[in-house]
Amino acid sequence: MKRGKLLGVLSAVALTSGVAAVAGKLYSAQLAKPVAVTVVSKWDSYDSTGKYKRTRSKIIAVRGDGSQMESVGLTTPEGVSFDNRVVYDVSEMREVAMQNVSKSKTSKELSASALNILQNNRIGCDSKDSPRSSYRGYEIVKNIRNLPKGADGSELIAESWLAPALNCMELQRNTSRVTNGHAVVLSRISAQVIAVGEPDSALFQVPADYVERSQADTIRETERILGLPPRPLPNHIQATR
Repeated sequence: MKRGKLLGVLSAVALTSGVAAVAGKLYSAQLAKPVAVTVVSKWDSYDSTGKYKRTRSKIIAVRGDGSQMESVGLTTPEGVSFDNRVVYDVSEMREVAMQNVSKSKTSKELSASALNILQNNRIGCDSKDSPRSSYRGYEIVKNIRNLPKGADGSELIAESWLAPALNCMELQRNTSRVTNGHAVVLSRISAQVIAVGEPDSALFQVPADYVERSQADTIRETERILGLPPRPLPNHIQATR
């Protein structure tokens, strides 16, 4: 497996961590009780020219108490299946990031601010001025965000479609790079299955044989298992060591 692909896959668990905090910043508005739901999405990625690269699976599950699970799955061309999961458990007041290849987990206490966001979803996406449409039977509201610029100065734009009736959950997203007025789509996420009701409890379980490790040590252990030489870690993971 190429090193770049490995770091991209392993970094996904770190990128999903903190999802609730980000959502709270984006959609601060009146509070509403969480809706129990499981959403399974298809996540297609493209290179800088718009050529298709790979497809990942993404699952977000929300319990009625506000607990949340996010999973990103990918099978590489070499046949290695990765499953990166993050569980925000309200009842146990903890956040656990997991990775299946190295059987690793990274745990920390759930902060009071994160707990508030999880238990009281934000419905600021329900703006009267935002464009509206429908998707798989749910009303969706358009939200556009400017992301940090790329190293080459190009502009990154995320166009999301959010469902007010489902915790303001994202059902569609296109992320594009704009250079000199020309846009290239880098990724597309679209919900394929929407199941309202309490999620399968197995999605929130932490396997008993998983070993507590830092994110950096998780990458190193995965390199060892796959027979890859150690290489520089991504900046966002180095900062947490």
